[in-house]
Amino acid sequence: MQDLEIGPFLAFILVTTFTPGPNNISSALMGLNFSYGKTLPYLFGIISGAASITFTCGLLSGSILEAIPSLDRGLRWFGAAYILWLAWMTLKTSWKLDRADSPPKLPGFKEGVFLQLLNPKLFVFAVSLFATFLRPIAEKPFHLFLAVLLLTGVNFASITLWNLCGACLSRHVSNPGIRKSFNTLLSLLLAYTALTLLVK
Repeated sequence: MQDLEIGPFLAFILVTTFTPGPNNISSALMGLNFSYGKTLPYLFGIISGAASITFTCGLLSGSILEAIPSLDRGLRWFGAAYILWLAWMTLKTSWKLDRADSPPKLPGFKEGVFLQLLNPKLFVFAVSLFATFLRPIAEKPFHLFLAVLLLTGVNFASITLWNLCGACLSRHVSNPGIRKSFNTLLSLLLAYTALTLLVK
């Protein structure tokens, strides 16, 4: 671990974790449409799924995509399809915001986990991380566990921040038309995220 370059490592973690992606954008959407407390199961689903995948990638030490090259393209297509579905559901939610008799459906724990299984950004992040910065700890389960625990904390801080920003916006924007506009904007960002997965 003494060979770890802290500066580049932290920059990689923070930029990758806090920049827009399926987890952060969907967390902001949940905050915009529901309260923070109600969306906690969804957020816990995100970090549970992300932690499991990150730990698995760490154990396999970056050899997953090398052993199965087609997995990368398959993940991108399935992930893009699921993210586009999220974008479509977001648009549908925005149409229901001003209808008290038809409240939007609140995603839960399993939806948060399922998003991770089809999140190429997470797989590429985890594989890159353990194939470069954290390669020395791949064969040390305890150190690997501590690294995943740290990454999970950073991940939870990120999705919480995005969620609270959405919730804060919701409290200060009572006009349904404006809220629908924000919902539409975020759904378009999700769609853009999905499309960028296919062209990389």
